[in-house]
Order: sequence, then C-alpha cells, then structure tokens
Amino acid sequence: MIDTDQMKFDFAPFELFHCLLSSYNEVDLERQSAFLLGYQEVVDPALWRLWEEHTTAIAATAFLIDAKTRLEHWRLFNRRGKRSSKFKRAMCSWKTFAALTAEPPAQQGDLKSVMAIFHEVLREAGIQG
Repeated sequence: MIDTDQMKFDFAPFELFHCLLSSYNEVDLERQSAFLLGYQEVVDPALWRLWEEHTTAIAATAFLIDAKTRLEHWRLFNRRGKRSSKFKRAMCSWKTFAALTAEPPAQQGDLKSVMAIFHEVLREAGIQG
C-alpha cells in the first residue's frame, strides 16, 4: 500500500479504514467498495475476517481518531478562531463516532451501513457526500 495521505503504520484494519477515508475517495462509496474488493483479493484471509467481524468497532475508533487529528490540526493552524473545513470535518467524524456508539449494535454492521451514516452526517453539514 502506498502512503498517499499522511498515514502511518498502525493496526492493519485501522490503516485500511484510514485509507478509505483519505481525501481521494472519502465521500464515494463506489470507490470505497472497489478499493475493498481489491484489498480483499490480496490480504491474509484471517485479517479479512477480523475486518468483517469488527467493522463497526474499527470504524467508530477510526472516526474518533480522525476527529481528534483534525481538531488538533485546526487548533494548531487556526490563529483567527474561525471555523474552517477541518473543524467541520472533525465535527462530522465526531458525530459519526457518536452515532456508531450510541447503543450496542445487535450485530456488526458492514462498511455500507457504516459509511451511510457518515455520508448522511456530511450531507447535514453541507459537505458533498
């Protein structure tokens, strides 16, 4: 995998989710699905099972990390106190995390259901999704 969006080596399922949220395909479910299909063909089957069994937990954690990172960048580079796109995106990640963890899921969600929540939050915030 080529590190194109300031990713770092981490627990593989988190890395996979960070790649799905990277700037080149973050709001395109078709691109995300195609990326996942390609990834599934080359990854260790045990790792893929881990991904499938814990998609919601991995996604919630990834959204929380994304929100934290975007807020840190916003605070670091925002000298005028205005709300930037980084702040807006951080709040979208935070709201998605909150929605995914609001109540224990009866069963683990798949990527499509997880991303549908994120896309709805983006639309509500006025971000194309």
